[in-house]
Amino acid sequence: MAAAFLCVLAENTGVSTAGKYISFTVQPCDTPRFLLPVTRNSARKVYERDFSVCLSGPLKFNYSDTNAFVQWMEMNLLLGAQKIIIYNNSGGPELLPYTRYYTRLGLLEIIQWPMPEGVTQRGSDSVWNFAQRAMMNDCLYREMYKAKYVVFTDLDEVILPGSETAYTWSDILHESGCHTKVMAVARNTFYLTNLRDDSRIDKYKVATHLNLTFLLKTRRQDYFWPEKHRSKIIMRPEYIDSTLIHMAFPIGGRRDSTSCRLNPDIAALQHYRSFRKIKHRYRSILDNRAARFSDRLIQRTSRVHREVTEMYSS
Repeated sequence: MAAAFLCVLAENTGVSTAGKYISFTVQPCDTPRFLLPVTRNSARKVYERDFSVCLSGPLKFNYSDTNAFVQWMEMNLLLGAQKIIIYNNSGGPELLPYTRYYTRLGLLEIIQWPMPEGVTQRGSDSVWNFAQRAMMNDCLYREMYKAKYVVFTDLDEVILPGSETAYTWSDILHESGCHTKVMAVARNTFYLTNLRDDSRIDKYKVATHLNLTFLLKTRRQDYFWPEKHRSKIIMRPEYIDSTLIHMAFPIGGRRDSTSCRLNPDIAALQHYRSFRKIKHRYRSILDNRAARFSDRLIQRTSRVHREVTEMYSS
């Protein structure tokens, strides 16, 4: 299992400032078996960026879908992301040129996330989903005071505006009034990937060539899941004590007064998944709210693939 530890720094403990490294022992006089470097973040008057994105699960099982990766990166950048943080357990070699490309641009940070020897995904020595919750909180605290907002989504998800006047996450927050709150919760709806691609969309052939599921899949469940059930959050990290996958805990515990529920007409979490993998089934309806981003997403993803090919083909 994964666990979080809080080390209190106070004058009456004799330790008032953090050192360069920290370790843990079972007994006070035990010899430390490892040293962890301390990341020092401190409050500042001006944030380095407005929005950071943390991939809410590590790259694993030799993940190598370059089309889906570039689509997710570029859509998040379109929506306002200025830095994207990804934890890597076992991304495939096909992905490496793309992660290097974005890293060189200063848009991506890769943090290696190996599991300790002997740790499995099942059984008594298991850590659920590669210590996903520990990873998410690590990302939350790394971005604290650096980014005004942190967004957690998976590679098959995107928090997308539904309002015709909103094009970015900043637009969403101000239009909904959630910019005054600590958390803005986007409710989940499934876009069904096993249904046929919508051949009526603009530039259908190009979108098909790039496998842009955010554009090609236009039918979703006629249902938005309740808050805390598959929802994802835009949050102010400095006011968050800890986060889970679908909910977060603000400092002081006043969740109701600090959380803002986004109306799905303004923004929703679009989750692209096969109908066969969804337990609760509802009829599908047409909802092509991603169409407004079509031209820019196609242009940007095409450019990335072309530049990566030119950079690494020799």
